[in-house]
Amino acid sequence: MSIINDILNHSFVKIKNPKIVETKLQKIVKDGYENLMILADFDYTLSKFKDKNGDECLITHSIFVKCTKEVRPELSQKLEVLCKKYGPFEHNKEISRDEKISHMENWWNFSHECIVDSKLSHDDIEKFVKDAPLYLRDFAVEFIQLIEDKNVPLIVFSAGIGNVIEMILQRNLGKIPSQLHIISNFMNFNKKNNICELFTEPTIHSCCKNSTVITGEQTYTNDIKSRPNIILLGDSIEDVHMDIGMVNESTAIKIGFLNHSIDSRFDEYSDAFDILLIDCQSMEIPLQLLKLCQNSDFNNLDAINNL
Repeated sequence: MSIINDILNHSFVKIKNPKIVETKLQKIVKDGYENLMILADFDYTLSKFKDKNGDECLITHSIFVKCTKEVRPELSQKLEVLCKKYGPFEHNKEISRDEKISHMENWWNFSHECIVDSKLSHDDIEKFVKDAPLYLRDFAVEFIQLIEDKNVPLIVFSAGIGNVIEMILQRNLGKIPSQLHIISNFMNFNKKNNICELFTEPTIHSCCKNSTVITGEQTYTNDIKSRPNIILLGDSIEDVHMDIGMVNESTAIKIGFLNHSIDSRFDEYSDAFDILLIDCQSMEIPLQLLKLCQNSDFNNLDAINNL
């Protein structure tokens, strides 16, 4: 039995074109870890969409809506107004892409201005994160630890808030692995009283998560240029574009988490992603695929499956 058939034994896994995926996977496995990089979204991708009770979890931005209601009610109210105003445009297929991008830029920029105006301290945010229902997916820690062990770059493209991502990773892993690089919206804090005074530029929203937003001379740039194979993880249709600008890309397996509105979104997601994980709160499948690269000395998946 091929690895694809083995994966499809999980009821939550859907693959529209198994032969294509198996060919891609064979190439990635044969080339090994030294030719591989991981591109991943964070909110509802590395993090859970639902907790063990079936309740919807938070994302990095919504922490500032939900966790500030008592201590910063004016901030919470302003952010909720912005969500109601701009949220419907994010998945609206009736408007042009340029119009959608304009709405997303406004949403993110106005939200960040509200957060800065509220004068939150780093300690405030750490407390919000500690108390918030925002959790890594099951097996996410093992996934990241294997990436670290095999020296595979993990680029996290997130339209969320990078400081919150760092806090979540630090809490779960005890550190930020050197192979893990976060491209996101970061809050800068002043030295006097550790108050948030601005956000980094450019603003990274849901429609611009790819290498075009990597600014400056990053230490890992040369490393990823030499790695032609990609495993991409996302929960939004926009996430399939995270590999834009990866100049030496050869083979990419794109894994999508379809977290909600399953019936109405299934066909679109099935076309966009190679592997679709339906209502799944685990990184079990990406971890399983990543482990296969340990067998890069083998030339075909049948040999791997017969181990």
